[in-house]
Amino acid sequence: MTHTQGQWQLHSPTQGDPKTGDGTYCITGSHGGVIVKIIPEDSPETPANAALISASPAMLSALQALLREKALEGGDDPDDFGWVRSADADPAGTWQAAYQAIAKATEEVKS
Repeated sequence: MTHTQGQWQLHSPTQGDPKTGDGTYCITGSHGGVIVKIIPEDSPETPANAALISASPAMLSALQALLREKALEGGDDPDDFGWVRSADADPAGTWQAAYQAIAKATEEVKS
């Protein structure tokens, strides 16, 4: 399974769906078609949800690149990348969470 490649573009309610101009938050792909409309439009979380969804291809790519780098370097610890983390952090859990996030983002949806 693969998602729409390229950068996704977030359109605000003032722009709306580029095809219909209906005043919703929507996200378009590099092909110009609408990938998703964010509903409800009037929820206080909608702008943040729309921004998060539109950034998801870039975040997935960055996370995959980070894990490839980890594999090349042979590191198991976020400290290998110079990150600052809390004393109660679990490096193994951090990496596992990253792998699980990629799996969730790339798994087939059963219909």
